[in-house]
Formats: sequence, structure tokens, C-alpha cells
Amino acid sequence: MKSLFYAVIMLLFINGKPVDKTHFSEEALNQQITTVDGTSIAFKDVIAKYKGKTIVLDFWASWCSDCIKALPAVKEFKKNHTDMVLITLSMDRKQEAWIAAIDKLKIPGEVHYFVPGGFKSAIGLSAELNWIPRYLVLDTEGNIQIFDTIKVNKLEEALFGA
Repeated sequence: MKSLFYAVIMLLFINGKPVDKTHFSEEALNQQITTVDGTSIAFKDVIAKYKGKTIVLDFWASWCSDCIKALPAVKEFKKNHTDMVLITLSMDRKQEAWIAAIDKLKIPGEVHYFVPGGFKSAIGLSAELNWIPRYLVLDTEGNIQIFDTIKVNKLEEALFGA
């Protein structure tokens, strides 16, 4: 039994890549996030609202130059994939900066949310955010289908093999 344990540990080290998550933590799902009109809603309720559709989560911030550079590609992705729901999740430090950026930059997506606590929030920790922009895809049941993509073209490759 001990040798089986060591064999599994060795395989994990040989592989070198952590296993991608398929679900958010309960704490993340229960976290309250904020709508543009200032209403709070649990993250799990946002996901449940779109059950039956593929959801693309776009983690971004107004201060993130890479996020701003990615906007044309995100807009094009949204235009080409109207069957998917694009939800933007702001990692901004201040709600005011987030609200101003949505209008100024014409951030695409049906719905925009502010994540209090940003990277250190339950959602940020569960998604293992260490860089933005970051795109996660949830399947029609709300499970994480694609866990770690930082470029829109890589997202399309992962989704469609393009």
C-alpha cells in the first residue's frame, strides 16, 4: 500500500502539471458579487441564471493593460459566438474604476460584475487567479470546462480546436 502511495506521488511529479479544476469552491459559489446597479448576488446564482448555456467568464480589471489590449479580440469572440454568455468579472480595487471602465472601454458581455476582494476573494482564490486577463469556460451544467486560458485565440483553440 505504501508503494502505491509513492507511485502516485511520483506520477504527479513526472506529469508536472496540476489537474485543472472542474468546480468552484463552495465559498466562491456563495460569495456575493455586485451588479452595475449596486445589487449584490451570490456567484452561484449568476451561474444558475444561465444554466443550459455555455458561459465564458472573463476576469479583468480597468488598470490591466493586457486586459485592455485583449478587448478587440474579446469583442470579436462575443460577436462570433452569440450562443455563449460572456460574463465579465472585475478584479478592480474600487467599484468606481470598474463602472467608469465599462462605459469608457465599451466592455463586451451581457452582464458585468464586480468581485469584492479581487484576486484574494474566494472566487479569485478558487480560480487560482495569478494573472489577468483570464478566461474560464463553464459547460451547460455550470462545471468548469476550460480552466486556464489567458488569450482569446487560445480559448478558441481549446473550445473548437481551431
